[in-house]
Amino acid sequence: MIDVIWSSTARNQYFEQLNYLYDHFGESTALKFQEKVFKIEDQLATGLVKYPASKQLGLEKCVLDKYNALIFQRDKEQIRVVLLINNRSDWDY
Repeated sequence: MIDVIWSSTARNQYFEQLNYLYDHFGESTALKFQEKVFKIEDQLATGLVKYPASKQLGLEKCVLDKYNALIFQRDKEQIRVVLLINNRSDWDY
């Protein structure tokens, strides 16, 4: 298993999204999002799942749902989650 490490920025973005979902759509929606993130994190830790690579900085993008994606870097020893982005943003992945 490979360690999955979250940057402080990504962790803060995750909790902001979780709180937003809870406040606007209820506990059930927030828990479904949380479960989805945990499932992806487990898949990343196996090291067997590949996602589209960016043309910049060796980043990969994992789409969680139509609104959110994880941006991460991978090396032999760990995966570092850099950002949790809104897919509707203008971020140039």
